[in-house]
Amino acid sequence: MFCKECGQKNKEGAKFCKECGTPIGESGRQAHKETASNAETRQAPRKPIPKKTIVLWSSIAAACIILFAAYKTGAYFTSKDRLVDKFEQAVNDEDKEQIASLLTPVNDKLNLTKNNVKPFLTYLKDHPDKKDELFASLRAETAQKDIVYAEKDGKSVLVFDHYDLKIAPVYFEVTSNYKNTDLYVNKEEAGSVKKADQAQTLGPYIPGDYTVSAKLKNDVVDLVKKEDIQAVGDNSFRVDLSLEADDVTFSLADDIKSGKGDLLINGKSIHKDPFKSVTYGPLLTDGSMTASVEAEFPWGKTKTAGVPIDHKEMELTLIPDQDTQETMMNTIVKTTKQYSKALSDGNTAQMTEASAKWKAETKDTVDSMKNTDSYLKDKYLETDFDLDTFALSQKNDGTWQVSVTGKELHQSSSYNDYSNPEMTDDSPSYEYLLSYDKKQKKWIFENAESTFESAGTNVKKIKNDKPETYTSAWEDSKNKDSKRSTSGDVTDEQVTLFMGSYLQGQADAVNQNNFSLMEDSLEKGSSLYSDQQHLVAKLNKEGTTEDFNNYEVKSWSQNGSAITIKTYEEFYITKSGGSPKLRTYNWTYTGVVKNGRIYLTSIQ
Repeated sequence: MFCKECGQKNKEGAKFCKECGTPIGESGRQAHKETASNAETRQAPRKPIPKKTIVLWSSIAAACIILFAAYKTGAYFTSKDRLVDKFEQAVNDEDKEQIASLLTPVNDKLNLTKNNVKPFLTYLKDHPDKKDELFASLRAETAQKDIVYAEKDGKSVLVFDHYDLKIAPVYFEVTSNYKNTDLYVNKEEAGSVKKADQAQTLGPYIPGDYTVSAKLKNDVVDLVKKEDIQAVGDNSFRVDLSLEADDVTFSLADDIKSGKGDLLINGKSIHKDPFKSVTYGPLLTDGSMTASVEAEFPWGKTKTAGVPIDHKEMELTLIPDQDTQETMMNTIVKTTKQYSKALSDGNTAQMTEASAKWKAETKDTVDSMKNTDSYLKDKYLETDFDLDTFALSQKNDGTWQVSVTGKELHQSSSYNDYSNPEMTDDSPSYEYLLSYDKKQKKWIFENAESTFESAGTNVKKIKNDKPETYTSAWEDSKNKDSKRSTSGDVTDEQVTLFMGSYLQGQADAVNQNNFSLMEDSLEKGSSLYSDQQHLVAKLNKEGTTEDFNNYEVKSWSQNGSAITIKTYEEFYITKSGGSPKLRTYNWTYTGVVKNGRIYLTSIQ
């Protein structure tokens, strides 16, 4: 039996359709009649929705929900915010590999790796305020271009907006002043200078913190110049890495006549002959490097002491090596001992290290003292040598010479028939000159010229191991008592000699800042003694020097022990930085005579 409503086959005798529930058979016919007869009086019952229909619409609804959820999920995972979140997390975690994968360089030549993103990460780590600004700009509704910016780049799966985190590369325009200087970026070699002072382009690099450096190495020095660069906010950065060094020209002093050797920088040979003009570089000229000469000298192969390189034009003063310096200083000390003894006995033959000229000058000094009835009592103690004043030179005949400055210490007294010896400390300064005698194969003492005290600090003291006091031998041959007035009166000659000695002592005291050179002529405790002591210190401090030129004792008178002396005096006075000017003075001195000796007390 089939249902007239839906066509479903049903069993015989069924009253309702098993599919749609419609009455069938007798019941169906009866129902049909009732329905027809009552059509006007009541409404027919609502038909139920087929199961297939329900399933169909349920499936459609579920599909719509799934599609909507998938869309929303896809939109989130491909959104700009999601991309920025991942990037920020990678930065906070210092995940360099993830950062490299999330960033898209604007320039295809920049290939990001976990190693070359370090400068970028360092910059953000060291500047947290800039990091906050960066992520704020990335999340902003309006497009803002920071060092990293989000840019829409088409669709994903044909539906969703696709974003890239873009980053623009940076470049360094580097200059340096020497060709072939190697250039480094964060310790990695990046190129070299093709032409001095011409810019080299290095890059591309990711924005960030960098150290750009230039390195140049030669036989004697490694030169390095570095500059830290915050390569952010622009795409090109100029970097000047000029090396603080110069090409230096070396030549020997004019008093070097000939020779052959090797120029050493910091003790290393550069295989150049310093006896000819040599230009070499680059070198530091701040005094931290030294130049020396190794050469064959008559006394053997010697390396001279180093001279600080402090200028682009270096005129080298050859300085003897340490062993040679020791030999010379010992020669000077030995000769000074012999000289002190020779001044007492006139025997210059004992001066075994002195030249014939120096012996002759010593003999002249002795003869002069004998002729003027002058005497010397002397005890040589030591000499302080200024090691920084050693210098080698050559005479026109090729003879090698060495000069050095030293300050001697003596206990001595110069006196005459009218005075008594009073030993005081005396510290004269000299510039010594020695020459090398090829025949004798030793250094010979040539001269000792008075000079100002050296202000050097590199000093070596050599003591006289056996100091002895020597007194002029010819004093004993004089009958001083017969020459000295028993009454205490002085003579014209005595006054004249005294004033000449006093005025010369005054000039020496000022020039050497040594009051002891004149104090023996002054009465201790007098106003003149105090005034002259202060004057010596004052003039020396001001840099004023005196050169005693001439004098005349115009008159003098003695009344018992009191004496008055009137003089005319000439001095050349040189003030600091000025030229000598002649000054003339007319003074009246007062003093006292004790045991035939004059002591000044005042001046007007």
